[in-house]
Amino acid sequence: KKTTNGSSTFNLRRHLAIQHQIYIGINANFDRKKKKTSENYSVAIITKERREEIDRSLLNCIVRGGLPYNHFSHPWYEELFDVLEPGYKAPDRCTFQKRIEHQYHEYINELKRLLPKDRPIAFTTDVWKGPTRDYYICLTAHVFNDDVKPVSLLLSFRRLKNRKISKNLNEYIAYELNRFGLKDCLHAGITTDNASEMKAATAFDEFGPRFPCIAHTFNLIINHGLCIWKEPNENR
Repeated sequence: KKTTNGSSTFNLRRHLAIQHQIYIGINANFDRKKKKTSENYSVAIITKERREEIDRSLLNCIVRGGLPYNHFSHPWYEELFDVLEPGYKAPDRCTFQKRIEHQYHEYINELKRLLPKDRPIAFTTDVWKGPTRDYYICLTAHVFNDDVKPVSLLLSFRRLKNRKISKNLNEYIAYELNRFGLKDCLHAGITTDNASEMKAATAFDEFGPRFPCIAHTFNLIINHGLCIWKEPNENR
């Protein structure tokens, strides 16, 4: 027995269609594995340039839209592609995964090239908890370009594998700065929220002086001063 726990039924319907040939929500006569013979189907020829153009568009949908790698391998998409672009078949999840990994390394190498090493660099970092109760951390670098205009560059966005303690947070920031060759640069400072773990992780000026995020500070002032969201604790 399979359940969806209130989430999307996409994967469940895909499992039923591929493994059990049960097509829910579509024509019951639809057969994903039907062999199209020369009597009722003429093979369309698609150019290499056109195929690569569509591949890039699908890759952007996955990267920018946050879609799963196997999204376009769904049996109903094959029928859609036959209508829109006869002869085209979407890459499988392994191909998408390799291309995304390649694109990621290209981005990292380009970012290393763009980051200046001859001027002060400031950083911001934040940690938050997702719907699955996993913690995520983000690190951003801030510099002035040659025209003295501020530029922000995302260095890293990762899921925290270990406990969210100051030692792990400190090691994460140090690792990322070393990876981009910024460990020995002039650090203008790092801005964080007021969480105790984050304050402890950046307390020794290893990444420059720590500055509290003004938005988080205002949030605490309003929260504790006006008691809008939480009643005061009489024992405190």
